[in-house]
Parts: sequence; C-alpha cells; structure tokens
Amino acid sequence: MTEYKRDKVKLTEQALIKRVNRFLSEQGRKLLKNHPPRQKGKRKTERIESLGRFYIVSDKRVVERNVDLEAFARRHEILASYEVCSPA
Repeated sequence: MTEYKRDKVKLTEQALIKRVNRFLSEQGRKLLKNHPPRQKGKRKTERIESLGRFYIVSDKRVVERNVDLEAFARRHEILASYEVCSPA
C-alpha cells in the first residue's frame, strides 16, 4: 500500500484572522491585531507591549492579551493539522 505524504497547506495570517473572528463572533468577541508603530512613539510601543501582537475584546474590553494566533486556532480546531499560518 502506498502512503501519501500530505504537504502543509499555507494559510495567510489575514485569512486565519478572519476564520478566528468568525468563530469568536458567535461569542460576541473579536480578535484584534496591534500594528507596529511607523514612528517610535512611547504610547504605541507601550500598548503593543501590554496587549501583545494579537488580543481579544468583548464589549470594548480586553478579555485576553498576548494571543498566539496559530496556537489559539489549533486549540479551538479552527486550523487543521495539515494547515500552517504564513505571514502575509
């Protein structure tokens, strides 16, 4: 019998964010992404350090900080075992 090696399917970060947000919308929550500052601003840098690159909000309140996007998606079965997230 022949065994097939399944290659990892690359999924863009943006596509994974959309999948996660569809999942979270059922609970009234949303995943947001902090973008790196274009200029070195103290407020923006502090916000990124305190919230992390990804964070989850509900009713305009932060409910989860420093979310690992790929780990979160795997834990909630949003990302299949043969899929991998690749940056834009």
